[in-house]
Amino acid sequence: MFSLRTHAIISGGLLAAIIVFAMLGSALQGSGLVTRPERLELPAKLLFFGLFLALGFSCVPLLLKLFVAGQSQIGNAGIAPVSFLARHATGITIGVWLFFLLGLSLAVPAAIDDGAFGRDAQRAWRGLFIGGPQGELQARPGMTLAAMAQASSLEIPRRGTEGTLRAPLAGDKPFNFRIPGTEIRLMGCRYFFVSTFIRDPERIQAISVGVSPYTLTRAELATSDAALQAKFAADGWLAGHEEYRTAENQRLHGGATRGPEGNHWLKGDVVAHIEHRRMDEPVPGEDVATAGEWIQTISLWGKDDFPGIGFLVFALPANP
Repeated sequence: MFSLRTHAIISGGLLAAIIVFAMLGSALQGSGLVTRPERLELPAKLLFFGLFLALGFSCVPLLLKLFVAGQSQIGNAGIAPVSFLARHATGITIGVWLFFLLGLSLAVPAAIDDGAFGRDAQRAWRGLFIGGPQGELQARPGMTLAAMAQASSLEIPRRGTEGTLRAPLAGDKPFNFRIPGTEIRLMGCRYFFVSTFIRDPERIQAISVGVSPYTLTRAELATSDAALQAKFAADGWLAGHEEYRTAENQRLHGGATRGPEGNHWLKGDVVAHIEHRRMDEPVPGEDVATAGEWIQTISLWGKDDFPGIGFLVFALPANP
C-alpha cells in the first residue's frame, strides 16, 4: 500500500486520462482526420474500459485510506473497527479486488456476447463455443440420400436402431457445403434441411442451407450476397430475372419490364435461390433499410420442380 497522497495521485491521474482521451477522440472525429471511425471503435472501447477498471480498482485503497485518515483526525484511531481497517488495509483491498474480478468474470463474457465490444469480438467469442466445421455436406437435387451420405464427410443424422436414412433430414452443427458437379463450396454453414420426393422418398427434391455462420446487418448481408453472386457467376451459372410481360404487371413495378437479377441462378438442371431470414423481432418505427439481424440462406431445387420457374428467364449475368 502506498501513502494516501500517492493513491490520490494515481486515481486522479486515471480520471484525468479518461477526460483527456475523451476530448481528444471528440476533437479528432470533428476534425475529419479520422475517415474510418468504425475501425477505432474497438480500440477506443478497450482503452476506456481499461481506464475505467483501473480507476475503479484504484479507488478501493484510496477510499479506505481516506476513511481511516478521517477517523484518525477526529480521534477514532483507537476504536477497534478503525484500527482493524488500518492494520489490514492491504488484505481488505485485495479482498475487494478479488470480489471485483469475480464480478468481471461474469459480466465481461456477457457483455462480449451481447455485442458491447463490437460484432467481431462477439463472433470470435461465440466461435469458441460453436467450434469449427464438423465436415462437408455434398448434396444436390436428384441425388439419392445414400449417394449424399457416401459423398459427404459430415455425419448425416439417421433414424432408428438400424440407422436408416429417411427424409426430412436436418442438421445444425457447423459444416461446409458443396454442390457436386460445380465449383460452389460454402464454408462455415449453420444448418441444412433436405427433403425428398413423395413419389420417390430416396431421392432429394430440395435442399435448404443456412449459409451465414453468424447474424448479419443489412449492409453485411448485401456484401455477403454480392460475394455469393460472384461465385455463381464465376462458376458459369446463368442469372435469373422475372419478366414483367403484362401492362398490369409493369404498372405494379413502376413501369419496369423486368425484375432484378442475382437471387436466382441456374446451372444444368439445378436452380439455386439466394434468400434472407430475419433472426430478431421487428421494432415499431425502425428503419427498414438498416434494421434487423439477418442470415443468408440458399435453397436448391431441380429446374422442373422450382416454384415459379415459369416466371423466370435465365441468361448470362449482366454484371459477371
